[in-house]
Amino acid sequence: MGWYYLTDLVNRGLFEQVELQCQTYYAICGLMHDFARLVSRTECAALDGFQCNEIFPTVHHLSIITDFIYQRDDQTGNIPRIEWFELSLQSIVAPVRKLRTLVLIGEYDSFFFKAFQDVFQEADNLRLLQMFATSPDFNSFLCSLANPTHLRYLKIQDGHTEQKALPRVLSKFFHLQVLDVVFFNSLHTVHLEDCREWIILPSLEMVRFLKRLKLSNMRRVRVVLVPPLEELVLDRMPDLQICSCTSVGNIKSILRLMEIWSCSALEVFDFFQKVYNYETELKSPMPS
Repeated sequence: MGWYYLTDLVNRGLFEQVELQCQTYYAICGLMHDFARLVSRTECAALDGFQCNEIFPTVHHLSIITDFIYQRDDQTGNIPRIEWFELSLQSIVAPVRKLRTLVLIGEYDSFFFKAFQDVFQEADNLRLLQMFATSPDFNSFLCSLANPTHLRYLKIQDGHTEQKALPRVLSKFFHLQVLDVVFFNSLHTVHLEDCREWIILPSLEMVRFLKRLKLSNMRRVRVVLVPPLEELVLDRMPDLQICSCTSVGNIKSILRLMEIWSCSALEVFDFFQKVYNYETELKSPMPS
């Protein structure tokens, strides 16, 4: 039904179907985009360098797009400072406390990030946060948030593949339901505990080098998909129904330790049907 409506909107000229890298996207046409921004300007706003209109104090959803503003120098690889864009950012300080959605897309320099951090550290009613940031910058911003407990959705994008660990401050996000991590694929250990409102886990099966996974008191999670592991601990997950291993490439791992406690709804567990060595130390019986 959804595809039918999308096709109808494309036929009517409201959306344009775009094929990019073997994927299909739907883009709103320029005139409709401008009209939508006009109609929703009291609730939604975008800061992109092209239209730096006044941002109303009633705005709840804000996008900041830096792709067309900050460009790396071809010779030095550095990003030059753009002071006027920093001033545009600082001008929106008034409605910050009412923000529910904050999206930062694109690269930037250290001066911009300092201004960004100063402006939004009081955004204590955020429900959704998406950022393209290096790990130190992202960790610094999360630590500066006055009150992160309302956050429900968090997306981290980092183009620096050498990142090793997620920010420790994530443990304070008690009501987080969705964590979407991009490019943090070199993690070896993931330990999530007492995240009782989480429903959807990150795409752990895409973390190719993951070796140790411990999930404890994740009461609303129903599905866990992982690559081959060496250690797996599942504790107090009453809604968990599926725990499945997805073989990734030619990685050869041996499941050395497995602990399963209080997972009474678990129905699908296919680890022993994969490539594992059977010299596994089973710490607790599987639920019947």
